[in-house]
Amino acid sequence: MGQLQQKTPKWVEDLKQQAQKQAKTMRKVTAIAAWWLFGMVFTSLAAAAIAGALAATN
Repeated sequence: MGQLQQKTPKWVEDLKQQAQKQAKTMRKVTAIAAWWLFGMVFTSLAAAAIAGALAATN
């Protein structure tokens, strides 16, 4: 039982570090996805504005 008690804190610490690393990765992925979404919305808005302007002149 002594070995188990010695290994448990390291195992818990390893899990904490892995969880922190995954959380950091998810924050990066979320930020990238948000910028992509912003870009898509902006592009769509610009295309709609151009189409509206073209429709109004014809």
